[in-house]
Amino acid sequence: MNVYIYSDPDFRGSLWWTQTRTAIESESTRKKYGVIEFSPEDIETGKAASFFEKDEKRVLIVLTTEASPDRSVLEFADAENVHLLFVNRGGADVSPLHSRISVDYSGAMRKLTDYLVSAGRSRIALYAINPNSVTDREKERFFLGNSGFDASANIFYNGNGLEACYRSFADEIERFDSVICANDVAAVSLILNLQENGYGVPGDLYVASFGNSILSRTGIMPLTNVTVNHDEIGRQAFLTYTYLKKPCVSVTVTAKIGAELNIRASTAGAPDKSALMTPDNSPEPKKLKEQFYEDGPAVDIFRVENMLSHCDRTDFMIISCLLEDMTYEETADRVFTSKNTVTYRLKKILGESGAAGREELTGMLRRYVSPENIKEYLKNWTPD
Repeated sequence: MNVYIYSDPDFRGSLWWTQTRTAIESESTRKKYGVIEFSPEDIETGKAASFFEKDEKRVLIVLTTEASPDRSVLEFADAENVHLLFVNRGGADVSPLHSRISVDYSGAMRKLTDYLVSAGRSRIALYAINPNSVTDREKERFFLGNSGFDASANIFYNGNGLEACYRSFADEIERFDSVICANDVAAVSLILNLQENGYGVPGDLYVASFGNSILSRTGIMPLTNVTVNHDEIGRQAFLTYTYLKKPCVSVTVTAKIGAELNIRASTAGAPDKSALMTPDNSPEPKKLKEQFYEDGPAVDIFRVENMLSHCDRTDFMIISCLLEDMTYEETADRVFTSKNTVTYRLKKILGESGAAGREELTGMLRRYVSPENIKEYLKNWTPD
């Protein structure tokens, strides 16, 4: 059996896409299934239909968070009788040909807002929201639907990049004592901007976010966040796919994966003493242009996270030595390996980071990563 996948080009390469796609492929390999990925051209021309085996039930996994699904995908599904399984796309518009697996972002927002209020930080801003992302719209709807918040006046959209988003927020910063960021990348960028402009985290502002990034644990400010387990989403997507492929099954499947609250330094490690808040009931959000992954700060942070996500324990030990300005020989002694191995691994790390050389890589790491938190991460090492 083959697993058929279509990835929205706008989100291909993002953190959630990478984790989810890897999990689907791992499960497929374990079960000895092939993986066939369709390109936008395959879908638009109808060529994708030729990949399906004769008489097999047609199911296609669609990886996207886009609020409005690609029209060509919907038209292809209608024309070729293909059951679509949207992964990481919420929303209520599920037809007989649309199933979905997504994170319970409303429940995750409830965890974050209740936690912040219980910690005495009730003047909350919602930061770097992408209105073209259905997952961010779900966060927005929950936020707007809670009577304790001043609706859209407290929401800052990432319509023209993270720097522009921060400038808008900076004009209103005195109104807030806490911020929920759309994701870890936005949170890291926000904290750097705050520090450069004389604001303290968590002293002046508590910062929390959504994500499961390595930077959220090893960065200059460990992030309180709700962990979105995209590995689990990928596994559930594979299991749902194989279920939907059964000839006797003719149903639509809707499943939501819960999120876990992780309390760290960006909220001063304040304990969770949350109380239940009002359920969501909000109007449709406004539309804005969004180019999140083309934004300079976002690209830089993503490069670091992408590099760290490809590192094993030895690589992290080398990074720790790099931050201490150790020589290749000293690093080899610390890591219990040869100088040649250190050189080889450092070249691999450079390749993943996109840095031109050791000096640029060290500067990049020092901007985003804490040497102490790297050591703590190594002490508690569990491969992601």
